[in-house]
Amino acid sequence: LDAIDTEGYTPYDIAKAKGVTEIVDYVHSITGGGSSEDEFSNVALALFPYNQDILGPKFDSNRDLSFTAGSVITDIKPASNSGWLIGSIGSESGMFPESFVSSNILGKAKCIYTYYATQLDELNIKKGEDMYIYERR
Repeated sequence: LDAIDTEGYTPYDIAKAKGVTEIVDYVHSITGGGSSEDEFSNVALALFPYNQDILGPKFDSNRDLSFTAGSVITDIKPASNSGWLIGSIGSESGMFPESFVSSNILGKAKCIYTYYATQLDELNIKKGEDMYIYERR
């Protein structure tokens, strides 16, 4: 939670302005004020889709890792090509552009209520599950 946005505000500043600092205080209490860099050094969140449907013939299914926005990519290593990474989703692995993912984790939180998705772009989450915060909107 020590990240700073382009205007110089931290997530805590924004939460304080909205009157919800107890959430940020809770995240700080369970993460010790942030997350271990080593714990997440080889994990990233896909910000944009990268697949054959989007790229057409430029996509090499023998080399490239296919994913949609929101996919969690693990086992990330730098590729020999600058600006590219190698990673895995489940049993699939391959290369992808570094600019399509974010490995900047803002914090970790524990879900305090069960939530059932009502829209296609939402997730079910159970009380007590850990959540890793990659972005805020």
